[in-house]
Amino acid sequence: MNANIIQLDVSRVDASDPITVSDLPGTEIYTVPQVARMLDMNLGTVYQLVRSGVIPAKRLGRRWVISRKRFHQWLDDRGQEEC
Repeated sequence: MNANIIQLDVSRVDASDPITVSDLPGTEIYTVPQVARMLDMNLGTVYQLVRSGVIPAKRLGRRWVISRKRFHQWLDDRGQEEC
């Protein structure tokens, strides 16, 4: 099971105002399967790119995590290289 954990700052929550999904902050990281889906690439290929450092990622225990900000910067840079 792949679960994203989102922490909510409860000190700013008004108990009389119901919380909706739009109130939750966006996740700051992607998983390798998420990146594979976004790039429409084979999961094994994306793991190879992550391990070799082509796609910027960090090892967190046994998992690889990809910073959303660094991933999008990498994509933008790749697009400019091809222009």
